[in-house]
Amino acid sequence: MDELELVRLHEDGEHLVLRATGGAQFVLPITEALRAAVRRDRPHLEHLRAEGERNLAPREIQARLRAGDSVEAVAEAAGLGVEHVRRFAGPVVAEQEYVVERVRGLRPGHDEDSPTVGELVAQRLAARDVDAAAVAWTAARAHGSPWVVTATFEAGTGERTARWTYDPATRALQALDDEARWLSGTDAPRDPAPGA
Repeated sequence: MDELELVRLHEDGEHLVLRATGGAQFVLPITEALRAAVRRDRPHLEHLRAEGERNLAPREIQARLRAGDSVEAVAEAAGLGVEHVRRFAGPVVAEQEYVVERVRGLRPGHDEDSPTVGELVAQRLAARDVDAAAVAWTAARAHGSPWVVTATFEAGTGERTARWTYDPATRALQALDDEARWLSGTDAPRDPAPGA
């Protein structure tokens, strides 16, 4: 880790100018947290950290997780502890798993005995020598948008993904790419080339 040296107070009086060993200069805002750190006021620092955590409501944390951000990414972006964010992840993960299972259980064909999306995906991937158990299914939804369900798997020369949109109210599933159309289409389309 590089050590920075204090050069001076910035002209605006609200920032410090710092210099790295290579000569590069940086500007650091003088915040209440910085003042508390310089005073070595741990109780005040902890209070500021807790206050910052309260500024991001649980609903906002869950919305970011639902949109597909990881617990770690939300914690880092919001300046929160990972464990604080993880407390709100359980319901979102359960919701995402529920959506994935609903999509895998859909029957794209019109007949009662037509295969489910999960069965079609397993059959089509078996033709590529891909174990259906190795497919990573995820679901994400930004506020006001439909769910996007993704199946990720290794085939041919690398990782492949198939994406669908899903509306739980109408149970409508729509393929977003050729991979998804091939995996879940009921007209048994031609296998896309592994490099395509």
